[in-house]
Amino acid sequence: MNALKFVYHESGLKYVRDTGRDAWLIILLRCFRMLAYGTISLILALFFSALEFSDFRIGLFMTLTLLGDVILSAGLTLIADRVGRRKVLLGGSFLMVCSGAIFALFENFWILLVAAVIGVISATGGDFGPFRAIEESTLSSLTTPKTRADVLAWYVTTASVGSAVGSELSGRLVSSLIARAGWTTLDAYHAVFWVYSGIGVFNILFTLLLSRKCELSVQEEAETEESGTLLSNLEDRTEEGDELRPANPPLSKPKKVAFAQVSKETLSVMYKLWFLLIVDSLADGMVGYSLTVYYLDQKFSLSKSSLGDIVSISYFLSSFSTIFAGPLARRLGLINTMVFTHLPSSAAVLLFPAPSSVIITVALFFLRTGLNNMVSLMLL
Repeated sequence: MNALKFVYHESGLKYVRDTGRDAWLIILLRCFRMLAYGTISLILALFFSALEFSDFRIGLFMTLTLLGDVILSAGLTLIADRVGRRKVLLGGSFLMVCSGAIFALFENFWILLVAAVIGVISATGGDFGPFRAIEESTLSSLTTPKTRADVLAWYVTTASVGSAVGSELSGRLVSSLIARAGWTTLDAYHAVFWVYSGIGVFNILFTLLLSRKCELSVQEEAETEESGTLLSNLEDRTEEGDELRPANPPLSKPKKVAFAQVSKETLSVMYKLWFLLIVDSLADGMVGYSLTVYYLDQKFSLSKSSLGDIVSISYFLSSFSTIFAGPLARRLGLINTMVFTHLPSSAAVLLFPAPSSVIITVALFFLRTGLNNMVSLMLL
């Protein structure tokens, strides 16, 4: 029993429970979104190859989609607190449903590109849209400095589990449909996009269940009420002759601003991390999961179910290793944990093209994915 309590506490599940229902819903929201991304990350480049798009067009699609995600992410993140975080998340879930349906119905390159950018289709298997930033800021406001690292660790861990299940589901579904009479490979790929669209419906439901506590305006009102209570207590003591009445009037309600505000302290840290993030993202963009799967398919001619198994195992390794990110960060520090996990992960990426053996290549892939999310968590 003591061992279970130790695991319950050290794993951070206690802190997730204490944070409340909204934290669970946000974690589920991202888990299901990554489940959807996992289903298409396995087949996206293969889908374009089956449509006989050139490698140049496949690379162009990945680049333009990521660029569109960056622009959309910056714009929506800046106005999310004015429009409403839940409204932005709800709109994103609705766009997931629409973009999945478009990929299931159309095969024109430019139509698919527009759907990917507007609908935030993940070209790399990662979560580079605006919704992750909104969710992380919401979780940060719902947690305390003591609980934040563990809650975010589970936020990342469940996302990896979702990606793993999605990749496995996609590989098995494609192999099963191709084996049926009358089904082509393209038909199977289109069916996967219908699954992606269906998962978006679940995200809509999760978003509708979020409470007003997720909104910045509600958090500011709570802080104002707390400050007003403290001031009222101070005035009561003043009337009893304890001290002079303060000259400052009660705090007024904060004014709404057009864009989200970032403190000077946060900006100072953010500027220092930007360069590291830019270099790391540059490298990750060259070896995204969709392109890695495409590379393995071209080099070793593996079956779709085998590719799904490989990607799924890599995601499970990633989620398993992320569980230990919180305890490691508490003992080693954020920077040391980031360095000790980033170096072997980068070395695995560097050596990835060298082996001619599929076993060694997959082992390097597992090493990279097993440590990559720990690095990402340290940068949150």
